[in-house]
Amino acid sequence: MKKLLALITLIFAFAQINAQTKLDFILENQTGDILYGMHISSSTDSEWGSDIIPSSVLGDGDDVRITFNAVTDDTECEWDIKLDSGFSEDDFRVILGVDLCSVRKITVYKNEDGEYYSEIEL
Repeated sequence: MKKLLALITLIFAFAQINAQTKLDFILENQTGDILYGMHISSSTDSEWGSDIIPSSVLGDGDDVRITFNAVTDDTECEWDIKLDSGFSEDDFRVILGVDLCSVRKITVYKNEDGEYYSEIEL
């Protein structure tokens, strides 16, 4: 009986660990702008999460390791990223559908028209 209880406890502990997925990556800012915040939400969610840049801003040419755990029923990999690039609420850029289960690094750039785009390293 003790072995059965130990096995059940181990299975539940393993399930809890699997339900918490580590989706860390490096964010590099090559936009020429300061990034004032970064928010991540599941692609299926309509709300943005809180700012997860560990410092108050991310300067041009700087990078930061983004560390967070996503607690989901299944391994959810597709996430949307919102980058705050100014002081107003309307000054932001969005990168949709990023597979954070396989991303190692995201570098954000800005083209001649002022539009942001990203390069993803797996």
